Amino acid sequence: MDYRPEEVTTVSLLELAARKYPNREFLICEEIRRTFKEVDERVNSLANALVEMGIQRGDRVGSFLANCPEILENYMASNKAGALPVPINFRLSPREIAWILTHAKAKALFFGEEFLPAVEKIRSEVPSIQHYIMVGKKAVPGMFLYEEVVSQYPSRPPGIRIGPDDPAMLMYTAGTTGFPKGVYCRHKSNMWSLVNSILYDTMLGRFNIQECMAYPLPFFHKAAYITAVSQLIKFGRCVILRTFDAAKLLETIQKERVNQFAMVPIVAAAILQVPALEKHDVSSWHTVRCTGAPLPVALKEKFAKTFPHVDICDNYGMTEIATIAMHVTKGKVGNATTVGKPHPLTEVKILDEGGRELPPGEIGEICVRSPALFSEYFENPQANAEGFAGGWFHTADMGLFDEEGYLYIKDRKKDMVISGGENIYPAEVEQVLFTHPKIQEASCIGIPDPQFGEAVMAVVVPKAGQSLSEAEVIEYTSQRLAKFKVPKRVAFIEALPRSAVGKVLRRELRKQFGGMTVKY
Repeated sequence: MDYRPEEVTTVSLLELAARKYPNREFLICEEIRRTFKEVDERVNSLANALVEMGIQRGDRVGSFLANCPEILENYMASNKAGALPVPINFRLSPREIAWILTHAKAKALFFGEEFLPAVEKIRSEVPSIQHYIMVGKKAVPGMFLYEEVVSQYPSRPPGIRIGPDDPAMLMYTAGTTGFPKGVYCRHKSNMWSLVNSILYDTMLGRFNIQECMAYPLPFFHKAAYITAVSQLIKFGRCVILRTFDAAKLLETIQKERVNQFAMVPIVAAAILQVPALEKHDVSSWHTVRCTGAPLPVALKEKFAKTFPHVDICDNYGMTEIATIAMHVTKGKVGNATTVGKPHPLTEVKILDEGGRELPPGEIGEICVRSPALFSEYFENPQANAEGFAGGWFHTADMGLFDEEGYLYIKDRKKDMVISGGENIYPAEVEQVLFTHPKIQEASCIGIPDPQFGEAVMAVVVPKAGQSLSEAEVIEYTSQRLAKFKVPKRVAFIEALPRSAVGKVLRRELRKQFGGMTVKY
């Protein structure tokens, strides 16, 4: 189907790539290598099947898959049918998955064979789902097999015109703050995210056609999805890793001549621990995009020293808007704690509790306005009223601008600890903890303090083979922080609880340790 330039969507980008470069590889995963034309035809077959199943414009289609080519195919097939894909975090419990699918009123579900037990468990709890399509080889009564659907339905376009104002995706927040919210996006917001990213890359001289990107992060993560769509504009390759393994990632970079990928801090730490790093040829790799959470300064410095030819791009974004700001480190770590300047088509203000804009140097809530912003929280009027108060989207992140216009994130608004009237941002304390030679990772929470209301508690993961005491950690931080910021309690655990995209779940730490108090 032909599209006018002003009607550009994910659907039209795929069709354009299939026409211009039909035989160029697009999706690669282990033994699978599919061209733009092959992917477009498979997506058409799936879309025609959805239409025949009764899926209509605006309906929701669940996607419960681990990383694989089929996850991107079914996202785009849902769009071609006029529907919204609903990505599901495969690490959630059946109860949580059932809640999301019920809230979304999903009418169909794509899922992987390995998740069949979970799907069988929730099937009776989500009556809105009328059709199940399984990626696998085992036939199940009442369900379709993915490849049979692809082979049985015509590969021509379904003939449904999709425009920028049509719904594109319903992606639920990671739930680090509790109950997940459905982030409802239209095609135009995703396209503006791409424009924002391309403009920034062009300004920095890093926009290259036909690039190869690897995908160690799960595709239910907004950053992974948006960068995959950007490959349609670049006519580039997507090399998909089914599961993350640091050594396997380095081998993939060497084999496929990967140019860039996105990562979270835990991925960076894992890469640096791969034995004999120097044996891998990673000369093709020039950029890594850091997302999900800021890279601790100590980790960034070590990464930059190990891979001096790789640009480290700290990307500040979220499910609601993928492109807020970016900062690029080239070789030498300079202004290590900033997330950079806002993207060209994104406005950012720092507001106080009364909605007044604050001057440089003062901490307030980071608020955003951009055409790349999501449309609304799905069927959540309270969250919409709070999130869009005053005509700006309130991120719930606390931060500040410096005099040169660089943006700094201090912490999540709800994670701030107030001790004796002083505001303490856990991320600042964590940055110091990361510099301790015996600490692998750490996170901080607030606990009750009978004298000052709250105090900082550090939850620490020691490096392998190392032992630490509470007194040792407190003494180390006391030499580097103001007295009121020093942790008054320290606990040691084997690993920090994390979401599927690598974010530390402070709420789980508060459940485990929040009942502890400061002793005097």
